[in-house]
Amino acid sequence: MGPIDLGENVDLSFYRLQQVSTGDLRLAESEDEADTYVASPTEVGTGNPEEETAPLSEIIRTLNDRFGTNLTDEDRLFFEQVKERAVRDEEVRETAKVNPFDNFALHIQKRIDDLMNERRRANDQLVDQYMTDREYREVVFGLLAKAVYDEVKGDAA
Repeated sequence: MGPIDLGENVDLSFYRLQQVSTGDLRLAESEDEADTYVASPTEVGTGNPEEETAPLSEIIRTLNDRFGTNLTDEDRLFFEQVKERAVRDEEVRETAKVNPFDNFALHIQKRIDDLMNERRRANDQLVDQYMTDREYREVVFGLLAKAVYDEVKGDAA
């Protein structure tokens, strides 16, 4: 198997190689030797099978810190919508089932881009309909006004 060409999918800006120690490593034959030698694993596998996933609020925090944006919880909802569409997509689900995360991420990048555009267009359509259809605007406004009022009043109680 030859090298894998990751093309533009990996941007290695920094790399550091540092030797921190030298010496021989031997597996411990007993628990008494464990302080002196490396102990072998006692169960099948050594990794955590359930990787930690960042909640979308953590993603918002990361984007704000890294890019100086001012994304809020409202913006998190946009990402939540894209995520939910991806989770329901059968091709995405099948890709996740048969690949480790790195391969999965490479395979679904275009699909995520497409979902972002679909969500943007759907939001644009909602706003366009609200702004151009008087009856639709009256219904949406009435529902939103009531929901906002109830939440604000509930917070004040």
